[in-house]
Amino acid sequence: MTATQKDQILQEIRQLIAGTEFENHVFMVGGIVRDELMVHPVKDIDICVDIPDGGIKLALFITHQQNTYRKRSHPELFQAYGIARFHLASFPDIELECVQTRQERYENRDSRNPVTGFAPIQDDCFRRDLTINALYKNISTGEIVDITGHGLSDLKQHIIRTPREPFITFDEDGLRLLRVVRFASRFGWKIEPDTLQGLKDCAPRIQTITQDRITDEISRMLCDPNPDYAMQLLSDTGLLPLVLPEWMGLAEDKPVWANLLNAVSKANGGLDMKLAAFMQQFTWNEAQAALRRMNFTLEIQKKVQNLHLHVHDLDPIDGNISDMELRKLQYEWGKDAGQILNLLDGRCTYLMPNRKELVQAIDVRCQQMKREGTDCFSLVLPVNGKDIMEALQLKPGPQIREFMNRALSMCFENPKITKQEILQKLNTEHC
Repeated sequence: MTATQKDQILQEIRQLIAGTEFENHVFMVGGIVRDELMVHPVKDIDICVDIPDGGIKLALFITHQQNTYRKRSHPELFQAYGIARFHLASFPDIELECVQTRQERYENRDSRNPVTGFAPIQDDCFRRDLTINALYKNISTGEIVDITGHGLSDLKQHIIRTPREPFITFDEDGLRLLRVVRFASRFGWKIEPDTLQGLKDCAPRIQTITQDRITDEISRMLCDPNPDYAMQLLSDTGLLPLVLPEWMGLAEDKPVWANLLNAVSKANGGLDMKLAAFMQQFTWNEAQAALRRMNFTLEIQKKVQNLHLHVHDLDPIDGNISDMELRKLQYEWGKDAGQILNLLDGRCTYLMPNRKELVQAIDVRCQQMKREGTDCFSLVLPVNGKDIMEALQLKPGPQIREFMNRALSMCFENPKITKQEILQKLNTEHC
């Protein structure tokens, strides 16, 4: 959603509710207000209405006004939660969600499913996770409403703070422990002292949260701009052994831990790259066990495996690497070469600094080989098994694989070698 679309949507809602019971009772809330004030791109428009059943009433009112109401389909109603989803006639591809301002009551401390009901906007505000996510914008007037008295100043001063006593906020929902860490690392902001102490005191509450929700938060932390800050916060607050126990041994060795986190930050790409960098000190069996425990998909596991298998490629190389050895690596890296070189760069920069010049030299040589057409990143072997059997008059069998491997070695020696040259050399060696 563009900023222009957002402004047009708000203007349209403002005009529709003018002079009705909804005027001055409809607010944008949460992330959209925060991101708008920070001049960040906005994704979703979340709306709350401080009228009993206000979210559903507003959606019904607007869809009837615009003649887009369709029984049982538009708006989409969730009566039990007072939530409605709909779109404006002029923006059919942008879904809006609106809800009544509400309070939440957790009857079971081990549950994240509260009993909800209508409540004034003040109660709605203090049930939220952070002051910066508890800001409201009156759609009728454009006024920013900061009920906690800290939201705007915390945005300005770059502070992460809970809207109530941290113990209350975290005791209601243990996932908020990780959300505090994620928002602090995402923006690179400091955590207010009482909130930071609350993280430490309430860390065990994370054990009431399902693994899938924990993994989702960890994944976001790794992909946000400051994953090193996030992981360090998890370590400092006592959350690390509860959510990432496999890394505790590394975290206890502060120099190794710091260098590993730097390597994770240096890794460019998606979640698979971040995980591969984060797990580079593990064997693949250890890494796979951690991925499975965290319920990562088979697709993610496979991507991480493909990268992890090559993260130690330069470990045994002492000194220079021959063109033939380099082309063999290029062939093995294939389409993942850019990601693997990035991982190796991070590893050699922070965990094996004596190899930093080596990986830089390899990158330069790879680029030169590409320009000369002598690289093997996308090598297609000029011969196949049938060619070899016909040229050497052989029958199918294990030896054909041996000849194919020899042909591959010839390409590593001379990537411009022709099919005929390969078959001639094989024939000479065979005889």
